[in-house]
Amino acid sequence: MTIAGPMINLRARPVGGPLRERPVFATGRRPGRKVLLIHGFNTTQAEAEAGYEAFQDLIERQAPRLARRICPVYWPGDSGLKGGAYPWLVERAAQAGAQLAEWMARQEDELVIVAHSLGCRLTLEALVQLPLDRGPRIRLFLMAAAVPVGLFEDGSPMREAARRADSVDVLHSRADGVLAFWFRLGQTAAPGEAALLPEAVGLRGRPRRKLWSRTVEMPGYDHGQYWGGHRMATHLAHRLGAAVAKPRPIRLNALPRLVRRRPAVPPRALGLRREIVPRP
Repeated sequence: MTIAGPMINLRARPVGGPLRERPVFATGRRPGRKVLLIHGFNTTQAEAEAGYEAFQDLIERQAPRLARRICPVYWPGDSGLKGGAYPWLVERAAQAGAQLAEWMARQEDELVIVAHSLGCRLTLEALVQLPLDRGPRIRLFLMAAAVPVGLFEDGSPMREAARRADSVDVLHSRADGVLAFWFRLGQTAAPGEAALLPEAVGLRGRPRRKLWSRTVEMPGYDHGQYWGGHRMATHLAHRLGAAVAKPRPIRLNALPRLVRRRPAVPPRALGLRREIVPRP
């Protein structure tokens, strides 16, 4: 396999297939911060590359130095069964998280992890496995997180994993149809997941309760719009200290501005004469 740049590959095959027995961690020897991008469910390697490239192009325009720190991560979150495979891929996300945790425990420089959908579950499972006395400083950006809200109850492993990070930004959207409907069905059917029709973190940003550093509503964002979203890229660059304009808050309940129109002027007021047509 030819490696053109930094990458972490947990896939055995570009489409479907199991996890690699020996993951590839080609992150280079360059010291300093690394920005890991982790895709979600039902995404082939080629589809993940396309999303990552779109995201990197947006970051390049706003924070070129930050763009050079990006390291894509690939994992087998897809299957020939498409959406029907979701219940069984939740466990695979946890297994991939355990592989990533082994690598994270050996790192010393700051890790920024930008994860999407089921990739957020993978990320949090990695933090569950990461020893408290080992590993680098970690900052998380969770986009459209396909993780049940109920997993963050007080004292739960997932809640403690989130606290393991120095900061956690949750970017969510009430317009996300995948999380509003399909996630609830797939998560209910997942082996070992007890909740019935659970709500996803990425839908409304719950549970807040001082767990997240930031919760950001992404107005109108559907599930697949995050990697190519200008607002997401701007938020990341701003939060990581790049010299960009701070994203302006958007009021969801703002009413559209009413424009007063002048009443129609009758023809006589314009000095026009009515045409008289003689009767036959």
